[in-house]
Amino acid sequence: MTKMTHQIIRQSILERIQKGEWGLGDLIPGEASLAEEYGCARTTINRALQGLADEGLVVRKRKGGTRVCNMPVRQARFDIPIVREQVEAFGGHYRHQVLRKVEKV
Repeated sequence: MTKMTHQIIRQSILERIQKGEWGLGDLIPGEASLAEEYGCARTTINRALQGLADEGLVVRKRKGGTRVCNMPVRQARFDIPIVREQVEAFGGHYRHQVLRKVEKV
């Protein structure tokens, strides 16, 4: 028997949403039902669903269940390049030098 971790279950639920098993706004089965289906503890399902909620893919409401988010929240992500790392990645030698110190008035 393979151990069902919350990451595996989270990925499985995500794939089921992407395949259209549950459409936008649809209610996902309760934690107890999913725990029985996946053969794991309800807390494992809770953690998996919370991970999806943190990503904005589902909306969870106490006593209201978990629904697939109508408009998944997209978070802007970008990398701020570090010049030293870029120079060294191309085999260069990075150095810096203070040319002038400005005194506070």
